[in-house]
Amino acid sequence: MSATLYTATGCARCKITKRYIKEHGFDFEAFDFKAKGKDAFAKFYCANRSSIYRDRDEVAFPVFTDGSVIRQGVSVVVGYLLAGTKLEGFVGRNVLHGEWIDGFNISGGNPAHSTDLIALLRCLKGKPHPLPSCQAVTSFFGKLSPPIKRVEINTTGPDIPLYQISLQ
Repeated sequence: MSATLYTATGCARCKITKRYIKEHGFDFEAFDFKAKGKDAFAKFYCANRSSIYRDRDEVAFPVFTDGSVIRQGVSVVVGYLLAGTKLEGFVGRNVLHGEWIDGFNISGGNPAHSTDLIALLRCLKGKPHPLPSCQAVTSFFGKLSPPIKRVEINTTGPDIPLYQISLQ
């Protein structure tokens, strides 16, 4: 897959996403919109304005495209690369300023894909999952202060067992 990642100087979420993409061997080109990538991002933004979320202050970075989709935010981009479209409904756009990661709707996705959601949460938390995809962000999130303490997910439904997963 040939992809493009638009980042912002000093954006920790962008660094995590870029590291994940590199460590998993995706073919991509990166542009920092606050540096030499400013013109490239401006052109991309003008061509895709209706598909790029922008609140009253700014565009949510990182912005990723593989030519067929546009994804924004570390959890959305890494989730897409980890599981394709399986996490749609579970993971949405970041809306909180100053927060590391948000936009999760635990009951919004297909329960059959809850294992993929757990893999993403463990990956973003920095706890390795049996899937090697989570190794990319482990070292970064392990250094956050204060660290993420715990995430618990209870998934129930027809023919679906109850899961309580703690990421401590």
